[in-house]
Amino acid sequence: MTDTFESTLEAFTKRVLADPLPPRPLNYLLLVGQTADNERSVLGRAARYLHEHGGGEFGNPRLLIVDAPPGFGFPGFPRWEVGLRRRDVPPENIVRISYPDPARGVNTNTEMRAFFDYLRHVAASSGAMRIGGVAAPFHEPRAFANFVSVMLKSGVNGGTLDVFALPGDPLPLDEVVTHSQGTTRGTRADLVRAEAERIRVYAEIGDLLPIPEVMAYMDARDARN
Repeated sequence: MTDTFESTLEAFTKRVLADPLPPRPLNYLLLVGQTADNERSVLGRAARYLHEHGGGEFGNPRLLIVDAPPGFGFPGFPRWEVGLRRRDVPPENIVRISYPDPARGVNTNTEMRAFFDYLRHVAASSGAMRIGGVAAPFHEPRAFANFVSVMLKSGVNGGTLDVFALPGDPLPLDEVVTHSQGTTRGTRADLVRAEAERIRVYAEIGDLLPIPEVMAYMDARDARN
């Protein structure tokens, strides 16, 4: 990675991991798929947000999970639904999102597309929405950049859908875990470096927008909120 990209990515990562939430509660949380080693980060944070912000004038946030079976590192919708119910999340707050072809595997890009397709249709009838993306902290920057990239490439320029980063609960950095469709293994500290490299590669091939464009979206979003 070049020095320029490294400095840009460092600034982006810091901003994502410290992203301030809007004054009004989020309408939807995107629960980004994790392996069994990291799932408690996402399930715990999502449940806590719901318990802290559910009810009142703005209703209850809905928790979105892709309808994918166990495989490719993801434990599957049924297991995550049970995990949320054990954390006292009501069933009506858990939304099963159709996944186009689970046999081909779950990855961050196809998952973000499934989330976006659902939210775009909801926004057409419900108006502007505030969305939080929840991933394990080491995965949050790439997941956030991926959703913003999918959204902006579709021509939806914010205001209709405003997405905020909501990093999952912290987990020990020195613990050896499995990540990325069950194919990558190392400490979470190792995965921080691996995720940075993935962001660079995916931006180069066009799967992700350039990071400065994602940060420009965050600037415009914050000005609206």
